[in-house]
Parts: sequence; C-alpha cells; structure tokens
Amino acid sequence: MNFDELREKLTQDEVIGLTIFGEARNQSLEGKVAVGNVIRNRLKSNENFGGKTFKDLCFARHQFSCWWETNTNNYKELERAAKIITDRDLHNNLVLRECLFIGEGIANNLLRDNVNGALYYRTLELFEIKPLKIKWSITLGNHIFYNL
Repeated sequence: MNFDELREKLTQDEVIGLTIFGEARNQSLEGKVAVGNVIRNRLKSNENFGGKTFKDLCFARHQFSCWWETNTNNYKELERAAKIITDRDLHNNLVLRECLFIGEGIANNLLRDNVNGALYYRTLELFEIKPLKIKWSITLGNHIFYNL
C-alpha cells in the first residue's frame, strides 16, 4: 500500500497525531500540545489555511512540511509512522502513541490552548535565519509560536 492510500485510511485524530509526530516528535509534551493547538487554531481561524476539516488542513500544501516535503527524512519517518498506525502495531512506539493521544485531545477540544491562539510556528534556528515582524510570541522548546 502506498502512502497516499495509507493517508486515506487515517482518521482525523490520527492525522492530527501524525502531524504532531512529524513536526514535534522530539519536543516536550508541552511542545507537542503547542503544535496541536496551532492546528486547531488554524481550523478555527477566519483565514484560509487550506481546509475545513482537520484532515484537509493538515494535508493542505504549504501548511505542515512533514506531509509535503517528500524527499526528507521527516517525510519518510511520517510514512513509517502511518504504516505503524494502519497496521495497529503501536505497542513499541511511546512517542507516536503520545502524539496520537494529543491529537485526540486536540480534535475533541480536551486540551487548553497553551499558545494563546498562535497560528504559526518555526524552529528558533529558522527564525534566526529568516526573522519576521510578529505581534507576539511564545517559545517552547526549540520552536517559537507566534501571530503576524
């Protein structure tokens, strides 16, 4: 089964969890929740981020690089994780299980917004290389969460 077929089988909660895994698997629990909150904040926003559902939003081009930068190790890791989920072989992957748990909490509005409505984030390294004018920001781990 190819990755496009795997993506179709995933539930909304799983897609959110995989997006968190793809974007923040090396971050603290708080950092993972923060990425999940950006996903939820984008969906609730009046701005067009490419989808009216969590699944459409996460898969939209130029939203979450883990889904569309296909020649990266991150994309390959996400593809591997999607296969683990569809094969129901999660017992050995605590980080992936944690991300899926957070994804379910985000989808069901069970977790507080720890980024105060932020719609964007970047790694601190990228932010230093390509600074932006921002209204405010919060730094968690090696990500900066902000609004323009």
